[in-house]
Amino acid sequence: LSTFRHEARYDPRKGRIEMHLVSSVSQTLPILDRSFQFASGESIHTENSYKYTIEDFHQIARGGNWRPGRVWTDSNRWFSVHELIAADVDV
Repeated sequence: LSTFRHEARYDPRKGRIEMHLVSSVSQTLPILDRSFQFASGESIHTENSYKYTIEDFHQIARGGNWRPGRVWTDSNRWFSVHELIAADVDV
C-alpha cells in the first residue's frame, strides 16, 4: 500500500468523482497465483461517486417509484440526505 497513493478526480461531463489508486513506482505485485505490473503513475480506477442536484435526484427517485420527502443539506448544499417514500404508500 505504501507504493500507491489515493487520487480523486472530478469529471464534470459525467457528473462524478472518480477514485483511483496510483502507483508511485514501477512495480510487480504478486496476488495469489498471478502477477500484476504497474508503471509509475499508472492508476487503478476503483470507484465512481455520482453527484446530482436535489432536483435531479428527485427525478431519478420518481423513476424508481419513490416519492421524494424531506431533504437535509449542509449549509453549502454540497451534500444531502433524502427521505424517500414508496409511491404506493400513503403517509
